[in-house]
Amino acid sequence: MAGELAQAAATGRTDVGVDEAGIIYAATFVRAVTGERGRALEVDARCNNP
Repeated sequence: MAGELAQAAATGRTDVGVDEAGIIYAATFVRAVTGERGRALEVDARCNNP
């Protein structure tokens, strides 16, 4: 997925910049090589705006 996102960014088919896609791609590579797993994100559906 990260490779496809980087390719789409390079051809201008996404709002993600090439630099952002590169960081995502690099992070995915590092996780794959080291075996490190990121923390799960906590999602809250409530809106806390005043």
